[in-house]
Amino acid sequence: MDTHPSSPHSSRPLPLLLIVLAGLIATGCGEAARTPSSPSVVMTPTSQAEAPRSALASQRSPDFAGCLRHPDPSCRQSSSLDRASDGGPGATNLVATVSGTTVRLTWSPPSGVSLIDNMIDVRLAPGQPYLANYSVGVITSFTATDVPVGTYYVSVRAQYRGGNYASPSNEVAVTVTSEVPCVTPGAPSGLRASVEGSTVILNWTAASGSPLSYLLDVGSAPGRSDLASGRVLGNETSVSALNQPAGTYYVRVRATNGCGTGPASNEVVVTVTGGTCTTAPAAPTGLRASVSGSTITLNWTAPSGSPRSYLLDAGSAPGLSDLVSGREVGVDTTMSAPNQPAGTYYLRVRAVNNCGTGPASNEVRTTVAPT
Repeated sequence: MDTHPSSPHSSRPLPLLLIVLAGLIATGCGEAARTPSSPSVVMTPTSQAEAPRSALASQRSPDFAGCLRHPDPSCRQSSSLDRASDGGPGATNLVATVSGTTVRLTWSPPSGVSLIDNMIDVRLAPGQPYLANYSVGVITSFTATDVPVGTYYVSVRAQYRGGNYASPSNEVAVTVTSEVPCVTPGAPSGLRASVEGSTVILNWTAASGSPLSYLLDVGSAPGRSDLASGRVLGNETSVSALNQPAGTYYVRVRATNGCGTGPASNEVVVTVTGGTCTTAPAAPTGLRASVSGSTITLNWTAPSGSPRSYLLDAGSAPGLSDLVSGREVGVDTTMSAPNQPAGTYYLRVRAVNNCGTGPASNEVRTTVAPT
């Protein structure tokens, strides 16, 4: 299933059953944004004159608060950074201090290399996708003022003169508190669905509590979330799901912010008519893996049987699924898992449609070398 928020920032559909790889991939739920009611955030380097910024920095908007409020793809460079990283020496000793709503970051630069930039990476939980990546130039301290209440996980990447990024620094947890009690969002209300052919459109009324983003739960029966659980939708109150297979879906949304996740909305039953399946899909074929630094990329060929999604199995030995078992990875026939710990993994994928889950693909063995 593919979705795209009804937002001018969306340029292509997003997979509804987002790649979520526990222990192997940073997931979905972090591509989120602060609501306009959140306090303004102004990120300012401690010294503007220490060094010129890189070409990437000059192309990026200086409004970091805007990146927090709106899920614009230009605010998140995580995919390109992961591909560009060559695993070389990077920033170390990252330390964060908090005074009220002001956060100051300091770090030590790598020695013996020529730098042209540093990237501040922010996410809402370890291993999740980046909330924002902010280019600050060749400096070793950085100050953020008027930071909204919440906990952020921050790291720094140094950019070499050749263009590649170094390995990220240590990641620090930054917690900003306030005299105002932190409140989780309420339940979104008035969830409703309409179906046009194979497209499902969802709309709802915003929850109270300044939601950071909304999460989508989809089940094959009332109250279940076996088709999608906690799929991050951003902070819009409308979403479209394109090219949905025939079937009946039970759908709910939840709101989340830096204080937690609120209760689910009302549940709506969505029925998409069309062709029906007669059997579960066949096994995906041609599964292959490649490793670049700490990023694992998988590709495979779709099987017969009109799969609506794929499941990932990962083990520490041949045939095992002790690391990941049946994890939903969406409808695409490719996926990337950045920031993987060193080790050897045995990987397989399976296809799913409305009639069931098919057999596993060939198994591939891939190794991430220590850094």
